[in-house]
Amino acid sequence: AQQKRLAAENLLGFMVGDFADKMRGIGRMDLLDGISNKALEYFSDDAQLNNDLGFEANFQHAQTLEAMGEVAYSRNKLDEANSAFHAARNKLTALLEQQPHNLELLKTLGANAFWIGQLDYDKSDWDAARVWFEKYLAYSQTMFDIAPEDNDALMELSYAHNTLGSVSMEQQDFKTAREGFEASLELKLQALDNDPSNSQLIADVADTRSWLARAVLAQGDIKPAIEIHQKIQSELNNTLSNAPYMLDRLSSSNDNLAHLYSYLGDYKNATEQAKLSYIAITKALNQDPKNEVWRIQQYYSYFTLLKFINKTHDSNSIYHPDKIASILRADITLQQYRQENLVWASYYLAAAHFFRDAGEQSKSNIAANKSLSLFNELVVTNPLNKHYLMNLSRSQMFIATNVNDSSKKTIEIELCEQVKLRLETIVMTNKHPKFSISYMKALACLGQSETQPELVSLFIKSGIKMPLL
Repeated sequence: AQQKRLAAENLLGFMVGDFADKMRGIGRMDLLDGISNKALEYFSDDAQLNNDLGFEANFQHAQTLEAMGEVAYSRNKLDEANSAFHAARNKLTALLEQQPHNLELLKTLGANAFWIGQLDYDKSDWDAARVWFEKYLAYSQTMFDIAPEDNDALMELSYAHNTLGSVSMEQQDFKTAREGFEASLELKLQALDNDPSNSQLIADVADTRSWLARAVLAQGDIKPAIEIHQKIQSELNNTLSNAPYMLDRLSSSNDNLAHLYSYLGDYKNATEQAKLSYIAITKALNQDPKNEVWRIQQYYSYFTLLKFINKTHDSNSIYHPDKIASILRADITLQQYRQENLVWASYYLAAAHFFRDAGEQSKSNIAANKSLSLFNELVVTNPLNKHYLMNLSRSQMFIATNVNDSSKKTIEIELCEQVKLRLETIVMTNKHPKFSISYMKALACLGQSETQPELVSLFIKSGIKMPLL
């Protein structure tokens, strides 16, 4: 009986350890779900949950809880995820007192700290997220100090630097962010030199390059950001891989590049990149249909396409706002999604662009006002979220620049003044086009473009055409 129990625990250790890591790596949360549920059945036996369990069995139970949290997060069950992560943490910290130099334990604690921090990050609580991300870095640095030649230690340290860089971006500390991304990239490239055919590493390098592109954009440099994303896509496409995690990275890069081209007025390449983004994320989603993160990403790919693709009057076309709206309404899980209003607000803004370009001004006005209303609600409840502030400003500028009735000139001026006041502090430090373009549009609307010669010069250097109105 003892031998059977040991054999079962060895198999369980593989399932929730190495095999589960492989499922995370390829983005197969559906398979990870099955593993964690099977493992939990073992620990659900009251006889197994007594105080006589040894270190390995307790560690496996903690890994199971951690996996359940990750699956719950991917299914947008955030309360369930939070409970699982904290339950895992309680077990893991107790085990660390027994074995403070156990690399696998330190790695799991790092991942646990990351996910708890990610929940705060998703709520735009950057300070709270940083606390957990710094714990992640501390666990990873300890791993690396113990075993500098260990690949897991090297990669975890790389991930931790990247994670802290992402929160530094949100806190508008772009110098620190860039340093974090560069440290992360250096470590990843070191690992890739040791294993150049490792597709997971290639995807990880692409992810860090993408973050570097964001940092570059925050300084207003569009062309270097375009070059970074072109390099990302070249490296990913050269792998010829259809692994979902590769497709996820590729789709994200395609979407980013679509917007970068649009800033320069290159709508042909913007449209092509938008199509590629949709194709890639759809392929990933087909491999894991329950992955809500990818489902939402697919919706955003739809929205990008609406802005750039040739307009159709066929409401049954997949590229028509009415068809996309019907898909959103039919998605029951979207109704439970914490950011449902953000999805709908983004949809309405994209639809407003579509209908305007299709010559349906009345429908465009209705969609734009719905977008404005929803983004305003989001800003009221999340006043520090710059993504919401940016999109509210974009909605207002869309309405302001499409006012054709001279009797509504006062409304146009009011909207432009609001955008100017909202963004003027942000653009002092953040020159990302998504902020600076709306800001310069507001100034042009008010006849005040000459008050920002530095931004005008930056736009000319970057290739953004002036005037914007």
